[in-house]
Amino acid sequence: MQQNVAEERGVQGGDNSMKLLIWNICGAGSNNFLNSIKEHIQMHKPQIITLLETLVNGPTADEICRKIGYQGVFREEACGHQGVANGKNTMFWSQVWVGSQPSKELALQPIPPNEHSTKVAGYWDQDRGWKWEEFSGYLPSTTLKEIASFELTQDTKNKDNVF
Repeated sequence: MQQNVAEERGVQGGDNSMKLLIWNICGAGSNNFLNSIKEHIQMHKPQIITLLETLVNGPTADEICRKIGYQGVFREEACGHQGVANGKNTMFWSQVWVGSQPSKELALQPIPPNEHSTKVAGYWDQDRGWKWEEFSGYLPSTTLKEIASFELTQDTKNKDNVF
């Protein structure tokens, strides 16, 4: 998960001031994000929070909004969002599901033939998350950070949405 430094700025207007927290998070699906945003909220006490490029949609985004704990949430579904829900219908190496090209094109070394047909869900464990030991040696750190922002769901209603 890429974390840009959040800045605190007071917006002055007459006798009132308002604190805003605007964060281009580039992935809000991990537990690290929730811990970080809660720390920023506790420290800066913003009245308004804006999160950009969260890389999450649907029920996952709704759950994050609920966990942040603010009233009056306005949320917009990402347009052209690509991503995975449960990962059972998306090929990890040959489909574009993270970044802008198939993972196999980013590989730092040859991927073993028996891994070519692995689905995204094949590298996910519901109890511990990503099985990093099975694929991290093949991909650059920037791609691994993008993958870290995804959290797969058991939800069968939401389908994987890849191009």
